[in-house]
Amino acid sequence: VSLSLSLHASFAVSDGVHDCKRQNTKRRVVFVSIICPTHIPTHMPPSCSESLEDCVLSNGQPVQVELVDCHIFEDALAFAAHLAASQPGGRQYRYDAVLALHAIRSGRLLQDCPLPFGIVLGGTDVNKCNPDGPQAIPEVIRCARAWVAFSTSMRDKAMQAWDLNSAAIRVIPQAVSVPDRTAFDLRKHLASSVPAAADTRSGNKTVKPSHCVLVCACVPVVCAPVCGYRWSSKAVISSLSDFHCCWRRASSQRAQQAALVLPAKNSIVVLFLLPAGLRPVKDVMFLGATVAQWHKEDARVHLVIVGPELNKAYAERVRRQARDLAGVVMIEPLDRADLCTAMLQCTAIVNSSESEGMCGAVLEAMHNGCSVCVRGNSGNRAIVEHEVDGLVFEDPAQFVTEAKRLLTDPKLAARLQAAAQHRIQREHSAAHEQKGYQAVVAKLAGTT
Repeated sequence: VSLSLSLHASFAVSDGVHDCKRQNTKRRVVFVSIICPTHIPTHMPPSCSESLEDCVLSNGQPVQVELVDCHIFEDALAFAAHLAASQPGGRQYRYDAVLALHAIRSGRLLQDCPLPFGIVLGGTDVNKCNPDGPQAIPEVIRCARAWVAFSTSMRDKAMQAWDLNSAAIRVIPQAVSVPDRTAFDLRKHLASSVPAAADTRSGNKTVKPSHCVLVCACVPVVCAPVCGYRWSSKAVISSLSDFHCCWRRASSQRAQQAALVLPAKNSIVVLFLLPAGLRPVKDVMFLGATVAQWHKEDARVHLVIVGPELNKAYAERVRRQARDLAGVVMIEPLDRADLCTAMLQCTAIVNSSESEGMCGAVLEAMHNGCSVCVRGNSGNRAIVEHEVDGLVFEDPAQFVTEAKRLLTDPKLAARLQAAAQHRIQREHSAAHEQKGYQAVVAKLAGTT
């Protein structure tokens, strides 16, 4: 989804060139992507650019590009019918070539494709697809005329999995563009997103306390979560009726959604923001239990998970786990501009995915000059070098160690942030991306 909008501007040219060349178009390419508005929430970051325009120039010859959503075609036969020319007696096909984003999603339409086609490989294509599996996707990948990978690590995995020639795979790093900052305040948003219960002992707003303590007249007892939640209330139980009263009081608060404990207004809150689409490969609860333990030691610390629901069962499991972990909170998806603004208000942006292609949220955070702390998979290591422009961890314990360095060494944080911005400017420019995709389209369309 994050790449569905991404390749548009890579092919954009000025309106003047577009107008003067439109009528003399000699080659047409159809770009198969995930572009239907129902599949593109506004909070998902476009990783490369904004929109695929309908004309690119290659060696002085125009190539018109049409963008279609892969979801509107039921199968390869339906897509083949779309490729066929609409008027008999003319050319056999309305296009000269096909460029598809994500073999897993778009590749099903390319089986027995009568036109030359290229594939922009996604992270799932190289990290999760089984080259020996029964699906037809492997053969589709091998039959492509051109391939694009976002990093050398993705290219190397594709070479190994699909027995491709390295020279045939063009590496085009994703470009980064971010919206203007907004007035969004993440801390206020967290405070207002759930109703708060008063904690008279500390004067703080206690929304998701640690546990419910029931102190018996004889023996103190620490109870398990009451009704699936953990509540910071304390009562002296001298009879069974008192116990039932306390139980009912906790049960009546069940409708209150769990969130985090906010310290006093002017105190410091340490927020680690984890933006991700909720699906298993993102493994957003990888750090949950460890951060909850850290939160018990330092109540300032919180992990905030934000992102769209891409796998319903997984998202519900994450919600249940977050409700039981003090210091871990899950909030509804944010508008992309607000999300980018929220990044600037956090100690670090976190990525805990099992595997990645090239994470757009991490790229945007680096572009914004934020500290990034990422799990050590090949996709993350392709854009973050440990202790150079970010921090890399292998397990939850190492995450805490590295995150504490950001809290105790502001000079380290400042150095990593500056290096991250410089790397994005150097390696993820829109001009480089545009030139790369123009070359791919020109090759497919036969203008080179």
